[in-house]
Amino acid sequence: MSADIINVNMSGSEAEEELRSFYRWLQDDEDVRRHARVSVRQSSPRESEMGSALEAIDLVLSNGFELANFTLAYLAWRATRRQKVAVTLKRGDVEVTVSDADDQITKKILQALNEKPGGSEESK
Repeated sequence: MSADIINVNMSGSEAEEELRSFYRWLQDDEDVRRHARVSVRQSSPRESEMGSALEAIDLVLSNGFELANFTLAYLAWRATRRQKVAVTLKRGDVEVTVSDADDQITKKILQALNEKPGGSEESK
């Protein structure tokens, strides 16, 4: 089994702040630290900006870290958030956008991330 890569993007007025929060959450999670490499992708600064903005989080999951563990970490973080920004999770050709926190969210994320390449699913 090879390593999986998950890309996390957020949209909305608080997207960058929420991405930073989720990145810190992942860094603080012992299982994530042990079994995944978490990095941030930054966009190039605009002409009037001093620094670059946070664009996305990239996770490289090791063989010992299942997608279900990532989903649990995500759900634990999301439960702490007042505002529910739209989150797009991408693994290979599979992309899922979650814009609410209904009780079916775990199932939808797992189904979408575990799809074979070429499929896609969106959750609203």
